Amino acid sequence: MKKIILLLILVVGGAAGYFIGNYLGKKTVTNYTQHTDFVREIAELSTLEVSGIASLNQTNVTDGNIWNNISNYLGEKTILLNIPYTAKYGCTLGDTSLNIRDLGNGEVEISLNEPSLLSYEMRLDQMRQLSKKGLLILSKDDQFAKPQKQLYQETKAKLEGSQEHIAKAKVKIEEVLSHLMETNNLTAKFKWN
Repeated sequence: MKKIILLLILVVGGAAGYFIGNYLGKKTVTNYTQHTDFVREIAELSTLEVSGIASLNQTNVTDGNIWNNISNYLGEKTILLNIPYTAKYGCTLGDTSLNIRDLGNGEVEISLNEPSLLSYEMRLDQMRQLSKKGLLILSKDDQFAKPQKQLYQETKAKLEGSQEHIAKAKVKIEEVLSHLMETNNLTAKFKWN
């Protein structure tokens, strides 16, 4: 009789363990505060692309009196460059630059590095250039090299310091990540480092 009771307890205990394990195993718990790699990929895809034309006009043309006209005819040196560019803004996300913290009540705080200029490309294949020289100015093969370098450096510095583009990049990143969190019933708050 003891064996039957022991066997019955084992069968009932095993069945209860199976049903409890099966019930708890079907529950899916999603914790997005631990999915930093996924959020990192989404934030990197959320870059803001800006395009424009970098222009440079160097000339020694003066006010137009007779002596200046003769001087320009003999020694004018004018260079005009128009080069299209493409720039991308976003967050550089390393291992320590992204932090997701659960605030409770369905809210998470996402800490990201401040957006910056990630890439800058001048489209030299679409460049428009013009040069005018006076009679006494000798032609140089590298006449556009120095102005192109100057134009590249000036435009890049201007884009790196553009608070307007950085603010637009923040808005775009926040929109994409907020939408991602909303689809999972979470509200995202952002902290920019």
